[in-house]
Amino acid sequence: MNNACFQHTNQTAFVLSPDQHSAFVRLLDTHVRPSLAKDVSSYAPGRTRCWLRWEGPLSQSQDYRPGLVVPPLWRAITSCWQTAALAGVPDLALAIHGPIGIQPHRDASYAASVALSINLGPMEWGWSPDRQSNDDQDLVWLPMTGGEVTVFDCKHRHAARQVAADRWGIIAWQTKPHPLPDPGP
Repeated sequence: MNNACFQHTNQTAFVLSPDQHSAFVRLLDTHVRPSLAKDVSSYAPGRTRCWLRWEGPLSQSQDYRPGLVVPPLWRAITSCWQTAALAGVPDLALAIHGPIGIQPHRDASYAASVALSINLGPMEWGWSPDRQSNDDQDLVWLPMTGGEVTVFDCKHRHAARQVAADRWGIIAWQTKPHPLPDPGP
């Protein structure tokens, strides 16, 4: 499917089965938890995160840096991307853990518009249907329980709040330019 069809939407593409949900959490707890670091974003002070495959540059002066490579986790993320009927494969992802959400924001310029969110715990997800809006009142808030795989335009403001203490989340993107080189095993 052409990714352009999702440019102005925020929709749950599908919900993980309980076994898929548990498998993601096991992989994250085993392989990613030891590499969690404090988020440097001003939108999510105190949140912990880990870049997968590549770390996206958050400013024009930065370049891509190697991220954590976990082949079975990357296969699971890529499988979700393909199940959501998105074209190609993602280039990088961000794993997020813990009770701290993120304030309304748009994703950095490295990211193509279409993003995939894999939610692995309770939270409220906010997204503005108006790409031009900077008004927090325009966000539509959706309660999520865990397992939702959502396709959204990451250039619309979006946020997370009321995040469970043990929640994991993954956001995956293609980049501009696409694709990035394979980081290895």
